[in-house]
Amino acid sequence: MRLPGVISHFQRSLSLVACGVLMTTAQAWGFDERQQKTNWEDSLQLTEEQQKQIDAIEDRYRDSFKELKPSEAAMKDRREKRETLYVQMREEIRGVLSDEQQALAEEQVRRRESNSREDHLDKLARELSLSEDQRAQLDEKLSQCKKEEWPVDKAQRDADRGYFEKTVTSVLTDEQKEQWKALREKRRDKWSQHGMDKLAEDKGKRKPHPMHETKD
Repeated sequence: MRLPGVISHFQRSLSLVACGVLMTTAQAWGFDERQQKTNWEDSLQLTEEQQKQIDAIEDRYRDSFKELKPSEAAMKDRREKRETLYVQMREEIRGVLSDEQQALAEEQVRRRESNSREDHLDKLARELSLSEDQRAQLDEKLSQCKKEEWPVDKAQRDADRGYFEKTVTSVLTDEQKEQWKALREKRRDKWSQHGMDKLAEDKGKRKPHPMHETKD
């Protein structure tokens, strides 16, 4: 069981969402497998009964997630449906936790958010050759970002992403703004291509319907 995903061995990738710095559509507790994994069973000291309840919740949602097959025409719709399912599942899982466990989970999320923000800003500073003064301004402005309410929903992430982009833009020169625009477009193209490659891969794995099979 991993929170909140549908997986085994009591681990789950934790999305780090702080002022939108990841700029992804990953779920609030997360499922970006590039991120460091959190062993929620140990860190939240889940009881055996809680583990069973969460396993049961995950099992109920497993088939629903599998039904959301990639579709070139409905990719946005699929993302929204997946988001809705994750929100529902997170809320059910959250209901299994005690107030103390919820507070502990939120503290861990915030700590990861802070670390993620620093890593992202370090990378951004290198890519755009930010001056020390520009980096200091970003640190100051982003530190004033409203803390997330846990678990984070899509509306919060969208608002944070907008705040982050507006804040970064406010300290950049015109040349850096163009560089940043190009970087974001490149990343969007990369993820779009990844989605199309995944779509093609899934199509290739599908077995033809018996009625569509040609007979010799």
